[in-house]
Amino acid sequence: MTEGKVRTVLVINKMYPPDIGVGGVETVARQYAEWVADVGCHVVVLSCSGTRSLITHRKQDPSGVEVYRTASLGTLWSLPVSPVFLLWFVRLARRADVVHFHEPFPLGSLASMLIRKRKRWLVTWHSDVVKAWGLRVTVELFQRLLLARADKVTTTSPALAANSKLLRKVCDRTEIIPLSVPWTSPPTAMPESLADQALPRRYQLFLGRLSAYKGIDVLLEAVRRIEDPSFKLVVAGAGECGELVRGSSKELNDRLIFLDRFVTEAEKNWLLAHCEVFLMPSTLASEAFGIMQLEAMQFGRPVINTSLPTGVPWVSKHEESGLTVTPGDPVELADAMRTLWEGDLRREQLGRGARQRFLHRFDNKVVRENLLRAVLDY
Repeated sequence: MTEGKVRTVLVINKMYPPDIGVGGVETVARQYAEWVADVGCHVVVLSCSGTRSLITHRKQDPSGVEVYRTASLGTLWSLPVSPVFLLWFVRLARRADVVHFHEPFPLGSLASMLIRKRKRWLVTWHSDVVKAWGLRVTVELFQRLLLARADKVTTTSPALAANSKLLRKVCDRTEIIPLSVPWTSPPTAMPESLADQALPRRYQLFLGRLSAYKGIDVLLEAVRRIEDPSFKLVVAGAGECGELVRGSSKELNDRLIFLDRFVTEAEKNWLLAHCEVFLMPSTLASEAFGIMQLEAMQFGRPVINTSLPTGVPWVSKHEESGLTVTPGDPVELADAMRTLWEGDLRREQLGRGARQRFLHRFDNKVVRENLLRAVLDY
């Protein structure tokens, strides 16, 4: 970025926090917008209202980001129906030095066709369209045209860049900028809310939403195959597989400790910092990255993950920062869990590798610099 020059950056995304229903993509969009605003740029976000609204709202975010939430008639196929979004895009994009699209967002892809590209365009590609939308062929056509006009494309892992049929067409302009988390010092005191949970001194940990694609059933079957009575697994979270975990906790007695709820930030950090191994036995490509791995790795905890065709096994690499097993294989998962339960030296070595990999690739400080370079072209 030219010294002393403030650029206007327009960010295009479906919704923007703290709207109801925002997810991981929206959280990343906000993180990126705030990083760019921090270096003196005027950042404008164009998104759709998270609820039905006949009015377009403009608000200055506490971070200094200017946020437009356009009027919406509701949703169709989980997408906002906001014709006025297209008008606002034409108006705001003409003023911007940089337009930063977050994909997939079909309305944003369509909007990009309405104006002649004048300045710098950047696309951050979070995933391909995976739902069987009725307009999927049309959506991908607009995405292809958007990618063809982009000066640079970023995505979160080499696996996504290689496996996306659309990104393969623009590999010469694609850069890997992974998700990241800020460095957090290990907590020194146990939260009072965990004091009565009878947590064991040694344990392996599963933490997060208890969804089927997370491999909960595979994890529970793996625990049954570990005969060592000293082995302890802590599961913390809630979701559709909660009843399955509750039933197994009765069967496995004190070998499985179930915190049947979503934990607080302080509780999460304590559990991660004091576990011996973090477990991510996901079985489906719905697990695109596995950001919780980073939060364990920063505390020097090795990860056991699965060889999905996504960014998951790239975040924590086999024999460098943990172990990688075949998705859906409880025997192989049990062997890996047993290996790191019994092998103190190997566990400590992989834990050191996990911390170093986090600091080298996934710390906010590292990723922030790469993102600013991509957005501002300096």
